[in-house]
Amino acid sequence: MIWNTTTGSLLYTLPGDRGRVWGQAFSPDSKILATHGFTSEIRLWDMATGQEYCNFKGHSQGANMIVFSPDGNSLVSSSGDHTIMIWDIKAKQQLRVLRGHTQEVVSVDISPDGKQIISASFDKTIRAWDMATGTSRIIGQHAAYVLCVRYSPDGKTIASTSGDRTFRIWNPQTNQQLHTLQGHSGTVHYITFSPNGSQLASTSRDKTIRIWDPRTGQLIHTFSDWTLTEKEGFAFSPNGREFACGHDGAVLKVWDTATGLARDILHDHSGIIHAVAFSPNGQILASGSGDKTIRLWVKKNEINWECS
Repeated sequence: MIWNTTTGSLLYTLPGDRGRVWGQAFSPDSKILATHGFTSEIRLWDMATGQEYCNFKGHSQGANMIVFSPDGNSLVSSSGDHTIMIWDIKAKQQLRVLRGHTQEVVSVDISPDGKQIISASFDKTIRAWDMATGTSRIIGQHAAYVLCVRYSPDGKTIASTSGDRTFRIWNPQTNQQLHTLQGHSGTVHYITFSPNGSQLASTSRDKTIRIWDPRTGQLIHTFSDWTLTEKEGFAFSPNGREFACGHDGAVLKVWDTATGLARDILHDHSGIIHAVAFSPNGQILASGSGDKTIRLWVKKNEINWECS
């Protein structure tokens, strides 16, 4: 659903993905929402009209993660077909296919300067790719499959998670491992930095979300009884003051980052929430679910969000 952020009125309803919605990403200007799901298709939506802007078909298996370049001109996707693809948003076509991983590519991210791509794979490696040439090198390796990799906001470090129940902080220029963080009792599926880089959030099969200081490796907060999902069901707001995540199946919760208290509890989905994303302007919160819908929640005030 798309809302008027001034009046709070409903403008459009998105038909959602052809199946479950596994992930989504806003363009830097908040004008386009990209989604992916069970199929190999990636769909882009015009947020002003509610119409499909275009769709990308090229992967032979479903996309695992999508991310926009900082300038908004490109979209990068990773897939179970062992490849990474770069797409041109304006031309609505594929630019390049990156090959090098020997197993499923689960996660991708783009450096803040838009020059590098990093990727994580079931082949246990983390690779860095030159965005312009497509050449790659191995940054590091885990003892088990790698599930997620993210750049810090300043691009000076990256974080990776693995089936070995650890997540690690690396220097992407020197390939040096800076920290190994442990504490989860289950596989760590997803990680993300806060917008200012002072916090790092991790989600795990042990049904907890943990907030860490990436500079010291110290644990700051633990949130329990989180819904198990292996996708992107967690996001910080652009100002870092709150974060949203799926909770107890089809419930979406918005938390205060500083206090660790729930700010809002949103009920509208009928399936597990697999993906959460804030628009860069902070006014819209998107949630993708196993119920085959994408819900967009408008910010009513400093605390509450609304959808119908």
